[in-house]
Amino acid sequence: MTILEQKQALGDEIKQIQVLIDLETDATLKNILELKQNACLKKLVALTTASNLPTPTQEPQKEECSQVLLQNNQSMHKDQVVIEESMPTRPAESEMAVQNDITESPQNSKAVPINQISIVHPDQVAIHNDIYKVNLGKMGAWESNLLFSLFSRFKDQQDTCIQFTSQEVKELIGAPKIDETNLLRIVETLWKNVRTANFWEIVRFVENGEELTERTNYFLFKHFTITSDKTPRLRYIKVGINTPYFTHLLNDLNANFTSFQLKTFLSLRSKYAKTLYRLLVRFEDIKKNCMCDVFTYKNDFNGFKEFMGIPKSLSIRDIDEYILKPACRELATPFEEGYDPKNPNRDLPYETIFYVKEKKGRGNKVVGITFHFMPHPHADMQKEILKRHTQNRIQDTIVKVQSKKRKEENEQVMAQRKAQQGYYNKQERKSIERFCGLRGSLYIQNPEHIFQNVKLISTLTRLGDNPSIVCLFQLIPTHPKDRIYASYCTEHLERFDVNSPDCFTHIFKDHEDFLNNFVKDAQ
Repeated sequence: MTILEQKQALGDEIKQIQVLIDLETDATLKNILELKQNACLKKLVALTTASNLPTPTQEPQKEECSQVLLQNNQSMHKDQVVIEESMPTRPAESEMAVQNDITESPQNSKAVPINQISIVHPDQVAIHNDIYKVNLGKMGAWESNLLFSLFSRFKDQQDTCIQFTSQEVKELIGAPKIDETNLLRIVETLWKNVRTANFWEIVRFVENGEELTERTNYFLFKHFTITSDKTPRLRYIKVGINTPYFTHLLNDLNANFTSFQLKTFLSLRSKYAKTLYRLLVRFEDIKKNCMCDVFTYKNDFNGFKEFMGIPKSLSIRDIDEYILKPACRELATPFEEGYDPKNPNRDLPYETIFYVKEKKGRGNKVVGITFHFMPHPHADMQKEILKRHTQNRIQDTIVKVQSKKRKEENEQVMAQRKAQQGYYNKQERKSIERFCGLRGSLYIQNPEHIFQNVKLISTLTRLGDNPSIVCLFQLIPTHPKDRIYASYCTEHLERFDVNSPDCFTHIFKDHEDFLNNFVKDAQ
């Protein structure tokens, strides 16, 4: 095997290992894969140094690029030890692409600075319940803060692309003192996790008498641009929701949605507490004897683990000890850990909480889980007070008017585009044109007459929603009586630039009329 072939094989192996690293959730296996990738990179550096290239000036550049990849990969491994789940491994090929394209200026998408946009309730997150169908448990605490803070800013903004500076991103995360390197990595990790999340458009339809389901995957964000300098340090991001697929998640929410206080969400430290809070908050208003019950995962423990982002390899004991109990302590005083109804902790989101693992079979296998919690008695009153304090009917009306106007403008644009497009597509128009030259009889109603022998010379189709087809015919052979009737059918002759007593036009209401009343019997 030549040196070039060896380098190609190593490059392919590095890419394959990177794919496995991105998909692997177990920290031990991920470290093993990273060590193997480092070994491959060292071999690639050695081969690059030893190879004799036709142009000597190119060799140092490739060697330098490979060294940069190796150094970046080693430094990322160190960072991952320090910061859990917030430090993604960047693909080596992506780093190489950055080095090669650094002299090219990207095309800037139009974005509106966040300080120029009116946000009605920046302290509140309101999202359609469809978001709960997407497992976002892989995100760390900071990424979760950023995502749901973005949701609060994008409410009722339709398809607006918004720009956030690095300082504004820090405020969204709830960590104003975070260093610049970690800030950039948090943004990149959020993009990666949302990109791989299962945002699907599901359409059910009937085809040939059979019920079918069509699933199409779309990225949540239409725009997600990350701009950084050489340091690398985040300068700003541009974000926009992918319309029309996910506009309903954050716009015109009148039913089937959940809202919660962003401040409460940001105050929770662990990612598991944040995810569990998102689950519980949906059931705050459904009370029985002052308690709220969550039966969503009563018979689906695996689904619960996926929703929470719990590693599959973790035992039930470890899930209890390191995930569920700590998360519950952040949300309320656990019922079995000294909850005092006379002196509850008002600093926590709820008064008390406990959960029940549903077991089945001889081995008491855990097959599901239910949660039971008690909101603070004054929570409903606080909600009403907060609603009155944050209510701004003037601003709400302005937002609704702007939203309606934007919707009408979009509808007008779509209507104009539709009106400018032909009713029949290019292939259909070609099929219609192929019938030119056919001869046959033609029946007309006004005046009523049958032409025994006419030839189809040309056709015209309409724009917009008009399916009619205008046809130019020629009398063959000419007959005095035919000419008289043909003289009544000259309304559209000027469109064909024809002036002959043997030619006339006829309009078929649609392609079926055209096929059945002329083409079918023509030759």
